[in-house]
Amino acid sequence: MKVERETKSVSTETTFPRDVDDPKALEASLRKLAENTARRLRGSGLRGRTIKLKLRLADFTTFTRQTTIARPTNAAEVILAEASRLMARELHAGRRFRLLGVGVSNFREGEAESQPSLFQLS
Repeated sequence: MKVERETKSVSTETTFPRDVDDPKALEASLRKLAENTARRLRGSGLRGRTIKLKLRLADFTTFTRQTTIARPTNAAEVILAEASRLMARELHAGRRFRLLGVGVSNFREGEAESQPSLFQLS
């Protein structure tokens, strides 16, 4: 029996082989995660308004930070910009990260992949 469920969120995450505290390495990882998440969203025909950052510290403390944007998106650049802004608030001297994750949720019906063209508006 196959059970179909409504997609609530789309996310990707990575666990580092060693704890990371280098902001450039973290930003590079965020970029890959944002691109993968955006690709999955587009593949599902979804756009979302809430962008979530999942973080796990070296001591295994895990927490999330999220923000809601005005317009639904599945664009890697938008997801990356918001995730980077959230990440910047969590960078403190000596803080090392074990895991990063990026997700998008808050999908609305009728806000799927396509938008009406200007010629379809009446």
